[in-house]
Amino acid sequence: MAHNNNANGRGDVKRQLLIMAAGIVVVILFFILPANTTWIKEKLVGYWNDFVVQRKNLSLEERKTKRFGTTYSYSKQIAGLLAAKTKNKQVLLLMPSVAYFKKMGLDYPVPDPITFYYFTDVKTVQVQDSNAIDANWFVTVSDKKISVDSVVSMVQLKDSISAFK
Repeated sequence: MAHNNNANGRGDVKRQLLIMAAGIVVVILFFILPANTTWIKEKLVGYWNDFVVQRKNLSLEERKTKRFGTTYSYSKQIAGLLAAKTKNKQVLLLMPSVAYFKKMGLDYPVPDPITFYYFTDVKTVQVQDSNAIDANWFVTVSDKKISVDSVVSMVQLKDSISAFK
């Protein structure tokens, strides 16, 4: 029995085209679903838009400022003030709470110590931590301006911890 290879070959091609068309339809339907459409807009399109902007602004500081916002900007400002005063001394900086900054008129979502260190290479401690009493510098706000001061006495440090909570 001889097979007609030509006819059988066409059947395979038709079947492959049919499977490919069904696959394309399934993919299109998948991306039409509302949850998937939202994902595309938020993730893929958002990523592309960020890439286009960041490609033109390649400075690391510009990208970090845009990505992390006021958390990064205020953290870098505090580190700059500290660097001008400490001259590479060992620093453990006491950070006030978010509530303290809000009370003083600043919208600064205070980062955790690890994130602050990542941003600035400065070690910090939060007022609720048990080692807050070991801080040798602290952050204050007056007239919506941030400043850093050294701890001069244990009484001053304890008062600052109480005020910052």
